Amino acid sequence: MWSSGSLVKKKDERQLISSSEYGEISSVGIEIPTDLSSYNIQSITMVSSAIFLPVVLSSDMVFYVQTGSGSLSYTSNEGRLQTRKLKQGDVFGLNPGDVFFIQSCLCTDKLQIHAIFGDLEEGFRQPAASGPYSSFRNMLLRFNKKILQETFKVSPGVIDELFNAPNPPAFVPAVSKTWELEANFIRWFSEGFLGDSAALFNILTVYRDSENRNGWITTSNKKKRPVEYLKGLLSPKKFGVFMANLSSGSMVAPHWNPMATEIAIVLQGKGMVRVVCSSLNNFAYEKSRRCEDTRFQVEEGDVFVVPRLHPTAQMSFGDDTFVFMGFSTETKMKKSGNHEFLVGKVSIFRALGRSVLAASLGVNETMINEILRSQLGESAVLGCNLCAEEELRIMEEEMEKAEQEETGAGEGEEEPGKEEVTPGEEGSGNTGPDESLWAED
Repeated sequence: MWSSGSLVKKKDERQLISSSEYGEISSVGIEIPTDLSSYNIQSITMVSSAIFLPVVLSSDMVFYVQTGSGSLSYTSNEGRLQTRKLKQGDVFGLNPGDVFFIQSCLCTDKLQIHAIFGDLEEGFRQPAASGPYSSFRNMLLRFNKKILQETFKVSPGVIDELFNAPNPPAFVPAVSKTWELEANFIRWFSEGFLGDSAALFNILTVYRDSENRNGWITTSNKKKRPVEYLKGLLSPKKFGVFMANLSSGSMVAPHWNPMATEIAIVLQGKGMVRVVCSSLNNFAYEKSRRCEDTRFQVEEGDVFVVPRLHPTAQMSFGDDTFVFMGFSTETKMKKSGNHEFLVGKVSIFRALGRSVLAASLGVNETMINEILRSQLGESAVLGCNLCAEEELRIMEEEMEKAEQEETGAGEGEEEPGKEEVTPGEEGSGNTGPDESLWAED
């Protein structure tokens, strides 16, 4: 049986992958309980005029730029280096085998990027130590000096300098000898340089699927920017992107995604999320994989999951906004996106028809007419004063009840003996940066 604990990763659960004065990477693994697939979410933060050194992707990648600006350079299908400018709201996708690096601009705002890595065919199933990408330099150094010298047609001194240089961290300042050396090998490796190209898909500038004084929601789809999909820039067979911005005391109305699981990152504020299960889901899965209706609170930096075909609603508190964006694992967009809403101009209630809906809900058509009339022109983003507060109250009551039941069940039982802890073993969990991606073997 899985519940809210399977659907939320709190900010403090992230693993620090790399950290220095020039940038930081934190990571969290996401396992989808309904289909046993898994993905990796990373947040990359860079200070002004810094370089995230080249890496080689081993999985699909789609990212969103939350703040700041800079540039992305990557190897194209033709084996050449292509550069694209990055700004807030930009979305882009890269493929397994691509080599890429990122440079932040000389400006005051930090460049912050959220990325998802995975393989939709198999899920992200690589060992955690290998990660979704590896250092480009370390890949080169796996070949001996003679092979590299003949490959790049350079003097032995150049190759010696590469081998003798200290292993760099993930981030370096934009002006450094380490960066100049790596940049030269990238250019040789990619057989040329294509320069800047067209602007990226920007989820903040496309028209919204629903918008009013309570907030807005939007998704990436072919109707909004068909050129990007035709060129494969948004990886249409891999990941989609969605975003919601709720004013205080608002709600994204109950809905579900029939095509995809959604993995969201809270960008600002806090809110409540309600996820419910259909009886079909519970009949289909063995007991260990069955779900239960759940609700949970999330805040900035948290990651939460809404499995495919699970109805959900997201609510903001009366004293704060609630902004989140995320990635969907399937992008066969239809209508205004993948979501099926209970209310709005295009909704399940309207699609079913009055008589069918009345029979389904066990009420008369007069009541159905009243429900439908109240929805005329209604948006999928609604005012919902104290809804989040009520969900929080119910959640806290359920938690208190569960604790009382657990305490009652344990009364009268003999306390098991404590396991002896070897000196130095307690608290030995590693919470510091994991630089293995850039360390030499």
